[in-house]
Amino acid sequence: MTPLSCLFYLLGIHVTYTLAGQCLSLCRDPDDCPPEAAQPSETPPIWQTCPSGPANGAQWACQASDIDFPTVECLVADMKTCGLIGAGGRSTVFYSFGATTVQARTKFRDTLNPKGVMFNDALDEDYWNKVVNVPKFHMDQSERSTILVARYAEAMATVSTGEVFFVVQKYNGDGGGKGAYQLPTDTTNPNVWRTYEFPTLQRNSAVTKVISVDLSDNQSQHVDWQPNNNDEELPASGASGLVVPPPPPGCPQKVKRAAAACVTCITFATPGGPTGTVSVSGTAPATAAITPAPTISCTLQNLDPDQGINTNYCVCSGSTFPVLSVGTTATGPDASCAYTTLNAASTIHPTASLPVVTRNCQVCTVAADSEQCTPLSGCTPTPASTPTPPPPRK
Repeated sequence: MTPLSCLFYLLGIHVTYTLAGQCLSLCRDPDDCPPEAAQPSETPPIWQTCPSGPANGAQWACQASDIDFPTVECLVADMKTCGLIGAGGRSTVFYSFGATTVQARTKFRDTLNPKGVMFNDALDEDYWNKVVNVPKFHMDQSERSTILVARYAEAMATVSTGEVFFVVQKYNGDGGGKGAYQLPTDTTNPNVWRTYEFPTLQRNSAVTKVISVDLSDNQSQHVDWQPNNNDEELPASGASGLVVPPPPPGCPQKVKRAAAACVTCITFATPGGPTGTVSVSGTAPATAAITPAPTISCTLQNLDPDQGINTNYCVCSGSTFPVLSVGTTATGPDASCAYTTLNAASTIHPTASLPVVTRNCQVCTVAADSEQCTPLSGCTPTPASTPTPPPPRK
């Protein structure tokens, strides 16, 4: 299995994010995120539910107060309590190497009687929401959810019994090897089948066969491994020994979320603005939007004595305010008017100190684009002189 990532791009805001694994709260199987819809031949629900659970008043094993992250042991105990794997002759169905979730489900799992048990069946959605997606496990960090996938896969293989099936796109692998022994073409991340599932099945005394299923050849079957048959044994799984990283800093300890929600811890920063961490809930595939701190639109009005403006000031939301940096050489709002909050008490009125001039028996207060004048008593206006016309051109 190759864990799937959900990505966010938020309208010009620089974002670093830690993701709820593969939106595991809804996408229990990371290869099925967002979950595939039921096919026309299927009647929902397409995944099986646990026929049993803890006794009245008891908890699931992974809910124990001393467990700070799901272990293989508690997952094994809960899968046994759930009662699907192995019950009534149910076989476990794994898949990889090009086989998709819907192919493995519709072309093979559903043909078994009783139905086989896949990743999404081993513990149902109700368990996932009540037990796995709880604040203390911090599944909002991708490294932690990847470790959960590894431990969950090993637990499934540990609980499996009898004949186990492994669905592949084709028997002869593109990366080499055949059937259950195929080699991955992408070696960037561990292949879950070869690293955790198959090695555990080989060491499980209750497993009698590992059978590969070739989708390209009408679901033909090949017995690839049996105990005591001198078949190659892969190195033991190390899921239990994987070191769980500490929770991401700043993520809330308690998050209210809807059932089957994908929860994401997002650390955000806006240019020149605040930084912080938020938790966003939504069904997968998740989309999120962060509302940045409100910005205030301000413009700088520079000193302009010719227009009667004898001081710098800021115009913000229709009101005037002092500049934040003193000086007559300020060049823009970033330098002088970068207000984030407005205090009404700081409002100034630049026209109060505008120059007063006397002009032809009138007293005028000069503003930027107008002037207010009143007659000066006891004053006789000087008649305007008649201009002399220019001499005619010869």
